Amino acid sequence: MFTAHQIANQFLLLAAAEGRSVTPLQLIKLVYFAQGWNLAFRKRALVSESIEAWKYGPVIPALYRDVRDFKDQPIPGLLRDSRTGRTDFPLLPDSPEGDEARALVQEVWSKYKKFNGVQLSVISHRSDSPWSVVTRAGQDARNQVISDVEIERHFSQTLTEAKQAEHGAASAM
Repeated sequence: MFTAHQIANQFLLLAAAEGRSVTPLQLIKLVYFAQGWNLAFRKRALVSESIEAWKYGPVIPALYRDVRDFKDQPIPGLLRDSRTGRTDFPLLPDSPEGDEARALVQEVWSKYKKFNGVQLSVISHRSDSPWSVVTRAGQDARNQVISDVEIERHFSQTLTEAKQAEHGAASAM
């Protein structure tokens, strides 16, 4: 399992390699999607921190703290710790687990890089999303943990629906 900052920095490295920029909102949502897809594919968490349902969507508080000052502007370079100003968040390790995480982050990046932060937010707010389930339950929409079980349920269901649609299209040919 990795920190949200390690996963976020991997997205920033991918973006830089392609000459693209990433805003805080995009980065927060990309890390959330990486967590969800890892839970769906591998049945285990990718990031060690909890994801919370805030008013404007799913958030990892420590990651938000370190990107919020950029507001809606691109994040230049790798993340800095907002408390210390240091850039020593570790990158993903050179190990089988690190390679697996890099491959997943690459897949998530390939799928979602075309969307801006608002579009990613809309995706994370769909009516059956974990964020919607938590906020619809009448709970205060800030600081409520979204369980990994709920996130896995949603992304596994999304994966199943995509496979069924793909199979249906193939059998219609």
